[in-house]
Amino acid sequence: MEKRAVLAFGLILVVFVVTSTPTYREMFSGPGGPGETDGTISPDPVSDSGSLSTETPEIGIPSPSAPTADVRVPGAPPLGLSNAVSETSFLAIDRTRVQDWNRDEQLITLRPDSVSRAATLISVESDLYSGVFNTRGGVITSWRLKAYQGLNDPWVELVPEGRGGGPDLFIASENGVIDFSQVIFEASVSDLQINESRPVGSIQFTYTDKSGLSIVKRYTFTRDDYAVKLDVSLLGTQNAALGNKYFLRWGGGINITEPNSDLDLYEFRTFRYVGDEVDEQDIGSEELEVKPLTGVTRWVGVRSKYFFIGIAPEERTGVGSLLSARPVNSPSGSNRHLSAEIDMARSSDVRDSFVLYFGPVDYNTLLSYGNHFEEVVNLGWPVISFFSYYILIAMIWLHQWISNYGTVIIVLSVIVKIILYPLTYKSMQSMQNMQKVQPKMEELRTKYKNDAKKLQQEMMKLYREQGVNPVGGCLPMLLQMPILFALYSIFNSTIELRREPFIEGWITDLSQADPYYIMPVLMGLSMLVQSKMTMKDPRQVAFVYIMPVVLIYFMSTMSSGLVLYWTMVNLLTILQQLLQNRYMPAPATT
Repeated sequence: MEKRAVLAFGLILVVFVVTSTPTYREMFSGPGGPGETDGTISPDPVSDSGSLSTETPEIGIPSPSAPTADVRVPGAPPLGLSNAVSETSFLAIDRTRVQDWNRDEQLITLRPDSVSRAATLISVESDLYSGVFNTRGGVITSWRLKAYQGLNDPWVELVPEGRGGGPDLFIASENGVIDFSQVIFEASVSDLQINESRPVGSIQFTYTDKSGLSIVKRYTFTRDDYAVKLDVSLLGTQNAALGNKYFLRWGGGINITEPNSDLDLYEFRTFRYVGDEVDEQDIGSEELEVKPLTGVTRWVGVRSKYFFIGIAPEERTGVGSLLSARPVNSPSGSNRHLSAEIDMARSSDVRDSFVLYFGPVDYNTLLSYGNHFEEVVNLGWPVISFFSYYILIAMIWLHQWISNYGTVIIVLSVIVKIILYPLTYKSMQSMQNMQKVQPKMEELRTKYKNDAKKLQQEMMKLYREQGVNPVGGCLPMLLQMPILFALYSIFNSTIELRREPFIEGWITDLSQADPYYIMPVLMGLSMLVQSKMTMKDPRQVAFVYIMPVVLIYFMSTMSSGLVLYWTMVNLLTILQQLLQNRYMPAPATT
């Protein structure tokens, strides 16, 4: 039974580890689409004449009394909406924007005239973040978190360069969906500092059409909060023939933030909370087409391995959503562009409020918003998530007194061994008894080698007579499995271990693999010693040596925190086995 149990453990672990690696994913999903463009928008879309279709006429927004298809006559002044700076803005088909538009409705982009005021950048600084807004579209183009180290910068950057940022605003009309991402908004301030003397501050972006239609995007920042409040107002909507929806989209994707870009990309996800459950899209490396979904929508978002960008309406829910993703090429290699869009109903003027979250995948922080943002934290399969949650809480609690997370993992392994000690004690007694009856089992195998049924009956009789439970050694091992899987999920999804060192000069990031392969080798050696102590059957010698080698190979790419935990459990088990063999041997068999 011992051989079968260990073999089952090994097979389960190998299947789990293999199917969880990016290499396995790439074998079955294919590499990310070479040759795709990255969707970069020209800094000055007006001057990028190549992005305008020469085959489609410029289309104006109809007024309530105008015909539905108001097409511009060549040579006539541009039609459409204008702002206080220029009264010659016009609508046109923009192929750069359309390539990211995944809906059936025609997308038409409102574009300012070349004499319009140039776009400007506005900075926002707080203790937690540093942001940059662009008055073209009134969108966020950079968002750096000060508490987390970036790849080549002291602060991590969440918004990929050249992807346009967001959130963008679209309004349905009789001619199609109007894109307001290229118009120049008026900003209320030129920069903003959020600090102890000003714990709350706002920036307001306003675009006003000469007909009276106004769009207001007001961002409010709080000193100690990763979330930004966004108030969207659509005023004077009776002056244009608009539809019954508007769309708020985060189309700027999310940045690669980790040294191992493949592992980071492997965790890229898009989310939408529809009804009472989360729809999670694992986009892989292929272009993913997700159809628009109608229904009560509470939030949408995009996530990398350790960071999340989410949009959640506050007073009323959305009526639909759209998630999309595609592979792109970047100077640093393959990448993926994510977008998440929420649909909002509109019947007249609109005043809606949204929570924009730009921050870490931190369970307690996300839970504090009360809108189920914490669902983006991958705590494993439903049967595993129970263990994951309490292990994560225990690690965070221990870290209040122990500054080094490597030491926290060691203490956690000791706690787990103490909790499981009664079961482990019984398991080791069972293995001791199995070893003691091994000679009698060999006699039975020799005597009944040609009668399998009789051999099975006699062995079960021997077990009963000697008080041996052949499955007694399995239970502690089975209980360790969900803990291992839970730790795997925690170390690969939550922010706690990111860039956390264990021993300087060796393991400087517990969330990454050991760069020198020392910890996987120690884990394999400890497993070898443990196996040699428990396996006395000569027929299992090959298995004793092969299994540690196989696990060293697969665990060499795993989080060093996970390997540290497993190594400590093996060492503690060896110590317990030595003490029990010497001071608490199993009763002699008759």
